[in-house]
Amino acid sequence: MINNTTQLKKEKTLQKKIEYVDVVNDADDIVGTVSWDEMFAKKLIHRTAAVLLFNSHGEIYVHKRCDHLKQYPGKYDIKFGGAVQSAESYEAAARRELFEEAHVLATALIPLFKLQTRSAENNANRMMFKLVYDGKIILDETEATDGKFMKIIDVEKLISSGKLSPSGIDVFRKFKEMKFN
Repeated sequence: MINNTTQLKKEKTLQKKIEYVDVVNDADDIVGTVSWDEMFAKKLIHRTAAVLLFNSHGEIYVHKRCDHLKQYPGKYDIKFGGAVQSAESYEAAARRELFEEAHVLATALIPLFKLQTRSAENNANRMMFKLVYDGKIILDETEATDGKFMKIIDVEKLISSGKLSPSGIDVFRKFKEMKFN
């Protein structure tokens, strides 16, 4: 027989694993809070934060998403990021995600732009950051299978071949538009 203390510990452990996110509107005002699973299932508008990782030669880091991921499995991506947890700032989420996915401690994130994504797969208000980094990258094997720094023209080839994630394409286009305007 399981005692109440053991059962409560198990329930608390399960509760800690549930990630909560703020549901937002187009103006980025918080309108509610739900679990990540509910947000994903209902395709609710939420906040995301991501980092474009560049080396000092101006190349961007590209990684291949694992085949088991819910969004864009097996596609290449140019950003490290994910959902902003409830009450978390965009920058804190970007730092957390970059460390979780690439084991990179961000010391000087540069805010780039906000981007709204509205699609059948994803509805997010995304804040993009940039980090120039020449150190070691250790990919989280539950998120990505491999990666490397690539020239901008090579990223454009990934887009042409249909291998870059849709959200990666949106971010890349906005970055190029911003960079050259």
